Amino acid sequence: MTDAEMPPVSNYPLYIYRVFAKLMSFFVFGVGTLLLIGFLLPIMAVFIHPKEGFAKAGRRLISSFLYGLTVIMRVMGSVKMDVDDRKAYRTLSSKIVVANHPSLLDTVIFLSLIPNAVCIATGYTMHKYNIVRGIVRRLYIPSTLDFDKLSELCLIINSTVKRRA
Repeated sequence: MTDAEMPPVSNYPLYIYRVFAKLMSFFVFGVGTLLLIGFLLPIMAVFIHPKEGFAKAGRRLISSFLYGLTVIMRVMGSVKMDVDDRKAYRTLSSKIVVANHPSLLDTVIFLSLIPNAVCIATGYTMHKYNIVRGIVRRLYIPSTLDFDKLSELCLIINSTVKRRA
C-alpha cells in the first residue's frame, strides 16, 4: 500500500499509543529472548540431564515466556485473543497444529498455549554462524531436513514425549 492509499489517522493519541504498545512488545520479546538464549537455557543445559529432560524443560520455559508476552500484549491492547478451551491446548499431545494464516505471532500464541510443543523451526536458525543453533537443535526440529529424516525425527520425539508424560 502506498501512502496515498492509506486511510488518514483520525485519532492521533490512540495511534501513538498503538505504535508504542507494538514497540514495547518487540522490546520485551527481544530482551526476553536474549535472556533465555544467553543465560537461562545454557544454565539449564548444564544442569538438566538427560537430553530429553532438558528439551522438555526448555520447551516449557519458552512456552511460559511466550505466555507472559501474550498476556502483556493483551493487557496493552496490541493483541486481542479469544481462546475457547485453554485446557484442551495445555493437554494437547501427538497432534499437528497448523495456523490457517501463519505468521510469527500465530507461532508465538500457539507455543504459549501448548507447553511442550515440538515445532519445526525454520532452516536459517541452523546456519553454522547463528548463536541459537545449539539451542534450537536440542529443542526443536530444523526444517532443512529431507522428508524422510523429518518424519523419522517426529516419530522419535513423539514416542519420547509419550514415554515421559
